[in-house]
Amino acid sequence: MRVALLALAVVASPPGETAFDARMRDSLVAAQALQGPLDGHWTLYAGGRAILVFAIVDPADGGALQAAWRDVTRSADDGLGVVSEITWTGRRLRLTFSRPERTRATTIDVIGDPRQGWRGRLDDGRSHSSVVLRRD
Repeated sequence: MRVALLALAVVASPPGETAFDARMRDSLVAAQALQGPLDGHWTLYAGGRAILVFAIVDPADGGALQAAWRDVTRSADDGLGVVSEITWTGRRLRLTFSRPERTRATTIDVIGDPRQGWRGRLDDGRSHSSVVLRRD
């Protein structure tokens, strides 16, 4: 039913930008206004290959940042989790979280900005890696 109504709205509108198109554009702008610059999906690379992906929630009203992670090298059973601490101050971003196979928390410290991405270091308690964090 909704598809039929959508098709009818598009067909009944004059050429060019339809009322539906305008509403969709306005809705997208309104939704983006509720999101901060970190909001979205990010991938962490080490040695040129993806190792972790993050979904970050960044409310535009200055609310607390939240994030979840997934290890792309593991199964969903042991390769998912919540970031316990995420802080962003100036050009520095830090994510801290626990992984099942690690005794110490994993910490990612990077410097950069949301538009250009970040470069820095991952410390998982056993090793250190140079990393790049980029928006998907």
